[in-house]
Amino acid sequence: MDRQIVTTTKLQGLRPLGVGGRSAHDSWEQIYLYLESAVSPQAAAFFSEPIIHGDSVTWYTVATGAPQSFESLEETEQDSLLRKATDYIGQIRAVADSLKQSTNDAEQRMGAMLDIALTTPQSESQGELLYSVSGEPVLISWGIRLDIPNAQPVPLQDVFAKRSPRSAQPAVQQPLQREIVYVERRVGFLSPLLWLLFLLLLMAIYYWLFIGCGLFGVKNPFIDYCPAAYAQTIEEEFAMESKRGDELQKELNVLRERFFRAGPCEEVAIEDEEDDPFQDRLDRAGGEADDIMISLIWDDSADLDLSVTCPRGQRIDYNNRSACGGVLNIDQNRRKGRGASVVPDPVENVNFSDDTISSGRYEVYVTHFRYRENVFNTNRSIPFKVRVQRNENVEIFEGSVALGQTVLVTSFDVP
Repeated sequence: MDRQIVTTTKLQGLRPLGVGGRSAHDSWEQIYLYLESAVSPQAAAFFSEPIIHGDSVTWYTVATGAPQSFESLEETEQDSLLRKATDYIGQIRAVADSLKQSTNDAEQRMGAMLDIALTTPQSESQGELLYSVSGEPVLISWGIRLDIPNAQPVPLQDVFAKRSPRSAQPAVQQPLQREIVYVERRVGFLSPLLWLLFLLLLMAIYYWLFIGCGLFGVKNPFIDYCPAAYAQTIEEEFAMESKRGDELQKELNVLRERFFRAGPCEEVAIEDEEDDPFQDRLDRAGGEADDIMISLIWDDSADLDLSVTCPRGQRIDYNNRSACGGVLNIDQNRRKGRGASVVPDPVENVNFSDDTISSGRYEVYVTHFRYRENVFNTNRSIPFKVRVQRNENVEIFEGSVALGQTVLVTSFDVP
């Protein structure tokens, strides 16, 4: 989706909020897609997308139109913008409260994330939070609190519940007074001078337009833009190009004769080396070999996650990198932040050793966590391959996964 910059703010003294170790800012795309389907596209565009660069945040919007600050609007426009913002906050608040009551873990997390998105630091006011884009409210500085002990964020409904009245004094109507002013018109020497300058200008135009081509029997020796002169120049250039074309044809004939005299080329045997995309990517990522290796590869910048469920229910994934003798040692295209790496040909890998692996059944899953680039079709699935290598036994599985989906790839038993 296309985006445009709304504004840039400082992050110094502030801290983004999140759920389960993931900030609400990193979940903007999931929030937008959910609100677009559950509420409306306008309510989804209410939250601007934050991109953090060091100690500053650049806020983007998917809405079209020139962003206008709240303070630059007329009073009627401010009132209209506040009414729309209050309506969207109420609709999103109702969705968040409903999701938090759900028995589904994913819906509960989305409800908690929306709950955080509907907050702002204590220092912000209506005018600092809102921008208008084509008459629609766009919110910045959401999902953040002051970075001080015991600081609590302020719910947006409290910020927008009260409208600061304008202290405008009524204008005093002054009686109209009529004053008759007599203007004396004088004709000085400037009027004839202006007419003379106008005539000189016309003469100059005549000189440059007509004399330059020798009309009326007068020829200007300094400028010449007659069609006849241009025609002569074109003919000369055409003759030069024709001569150059003949020379190139002669060179081509010589090369063709040399080619036929040389005879056929000797055949060179090329060894057919079978590439292993799994091993190539593991080597680039610094992966180490082990007795049992479960590897995931895909060709996209999207963030796919490899996870393995152990016999006793433990799970090896990006949140819990080691369990039941296995270790997630490569995790690429993960969330933005410290140690992030986004590549077009990523790989993820889980290793087990025969000495430490527990006996029982293991299940291998792939999850499509989020897109890393702007995409027009968020419903498209990402193809992937999974290789399960158990000593000399190698199996490769292929599949695809859509945004927010988790698929079971395979399972295997360890005696």
